[in-house]
Amino acid sequence: MSNILIVIFFSLILANSLHMFVVKLDFFSFLNIPISEKKFGKNKSIRGFVVVPILTALLFLFFSEFFLDNYSASEKLIHGLLFGLVYCLFELPNSCFKRKMGIAPGQSHQSSNKLFIILDKTDSNFGCSILYCFLYGISLKNFLTLFTLGIFFHSLVSFVLVKLGVKKSF
Repeated sequence: MSNILIVIFFSLILANSLHMFVVKLDFFSFLNIPISEKKFGKNKSIRGFVVVPILTALLFLFFSEFFLDNYSASEKLIHGLLFGLVYCLFELPNSCFKRKMGIAPGQSHQSSNKLFIILDKTDSNFGCSILYCFLYGISLKNFLTLFTLGIFFHSLVSFVLVKLGVKKSF
C-alpha cells in the first residue's frame, strides 16, 4: 500500500471516529443544524460538514509528516479537506434514498437491511476512491483494489465502534 493511502485511510478513519465522539458528547452543538431534515434526516448536519473535513485535514497534515515529504503543508491541508468533504457529500444520496423509503435517520429497513449495509459501507468510500483517482491518478485495477480495501476498513472500524458502544449499528 502506498504511503498516500496510509495517510488517507488513517485520516478518514480517525476523523470520522472522532466525529462520532463529537456527536455523542454534543460538542459544537450550535452547528447541529440539519442540512435538510426532509431530504437527509436530522443526523446529516452542518456540524458533520464542518468537523469531518477539518479533522481530516489536520490528521492528513499530521500523518503525512511521517509518510509523505513531496507535498507542501497547504497541499496536505487542501487534500485532507477535500477527502473529508467528499466523504460527507457521498453519504447524502444514501440518506436521501432512505428518507424517500420512509426509513427514520439511524434506522434500517428490515426487508432491505443488507442493501443498506452495503450502501453504508460503499457510498463515501466510492467518492473518496474517485477523488483519489482524480488527485493521484491510478489504474482501474488499483481503483478496484482501493475501493475494496476501503470497504474492508470501513466495515472493520464500524464493527469495532459498535462493540465499543460508540456507534449504535453496523
